[in-house]
Amino acid sequence: MKLKVFQASWSDKTYDEIAINYGYSAEYINKDVGNKLWHKLSQALGEKVTKKNFKAALKRAWEKQNNFIIYY
Repeated sequence: MKLKVFQASWSDKTYDEIAINYGYSAEYINKDVGNKLWHKLSQALGEKVTKKNFKAALKRAWEKQNNFIIYY
């Protein structure tokens, strides 16, 4: 389920939309699955990760690993 929440979040879906799409309550998606997902990403990336900042956090981690910055 974490992968589904990640993919839907990447597509800018809300917790309500994710819940409806997969047949769960929004509270379960947010409080259980979402919290665990962002916590694991926070641990892996070494910074506080949330649904709102995870794309930027992943971009920073990728740039740091590849030792350059993407300009666009």
